[in-house]
Amino acid sequence: MKKLILLRHAKSSWNDDSLSDYERPLNKRGKLSCQFMKERLWKHLSPDFCIISSSSQRTRQTAKHFFKGFPGESPEIRFSQELYHANRDDILDVIHTCSNEFSTLVIIGHNPGLSQLSYILSGEARNMVTANFAVIEFDFSSWDLIFDGSGMMVDFDYPKQHEGFLKLLDD
Repeated sequence: MKKLILLRHAKSSWNDDSLSDYERPLNKRGKLSCQFMKERLWKHLSPDFCIISSSSQRTRQTAKHFFKGFPGESPEIRFSQELYHANRDDILDVIHTCSNEFSTLVIIGHNPGLSQLSYILSGEARNMVTANFAVIEFDFSSWDLIFDGSGMMVDFDYPKQHEGFLKLLDD
């Protein structure tokens, strides 16, 4: 069985007009979202997991904040230019090349590609908001066997659906 976790980057800042889209960092709310959501995501990880992230500044920071304080050794995070604003087929190509030694794969990226991929793999149409993750399971032993409609969504979680996060924003 394979488990795919699609994670959209956290909220980014638009305050500095001199930065390109690629260079935009997380804002305060984005960092809070990561802190609030990370343990919810961690419960879905197997001991043998892999993280592949878009190489943009906001996805790099999302990866850093989601896995800061992770128990045991800090996980390796691979950064891929191919995932920067990738469409669903581009993301699926990255998934298909993942080593089968990993039973869980975390992809950190952008919309609309993540929402589209989540839908085509699971059949559940949901828009992925910032710091949102979708967990999709497959009855396959190889990443390259994953195809449209072959997965089952087992979790879809985002900060604003939790009262505790909304209270953090009020503080």
